[in-house]
Amino acid sequence: AADVSTICTKNKPARAFALGDALGDRDLPRLLKRLDEELWEAKFDSQKSEIGLLYGLISKVRVMLLLKEMLREGWIKPTNDYNQFKSQLERVPRDMLPEDRKFNPLAMNPYVLYKALPQVKKYSQHELVRAMDLLLRCNQRLVASGLDESLVLQQALVQIVASQSVAA
Repeated sequence: AADVSTICTKNKPARAFALGDALGDRDLPRLLKRLDEELWEAKFDSQKSEIGLLYGLISKVRVMLLLKEMLREGWIKPTNDYNQFKSQLERVPRDMLPEDRKFNPLAMNPYVLYKALPQVKKYSQHELVRAMDLLLRCNQRLVASGLDESLVLQQALVQIVASQSVAA
């Protein structure tokens, strides 16, 4: 049972976040394993694609960048208590945030932000900006080249996770 639990994600919603969580946790073996599982499922599920996986990863890095900035501004503080985190979000100055829901952390599900909060310290601001650049180049390569999609995604993820500067 322990072995099965180790290799299987328990339910569909958990699987949807497993790839992004592995990226956030900076866990390269788990990240590549989850990517392989997602790419395998994409072969049989018309709702999934390499570009869709990439956009999910971009969203994850964007959330971590937004949280990093909110921490830097002192709007939120690290906490292990979800309710305390939600109350911190309620005190964030709304007029300081963009109207575009894609870039406004308060328009996002607070639990997604809460889960990403401890992952933020695993990356420096520079690494997260670099990750966005690598994901942009990955997007361009997926769209414009005939390269193997799984290889393009793997290369980008290895470059993001492998750099190990001290997170600020």
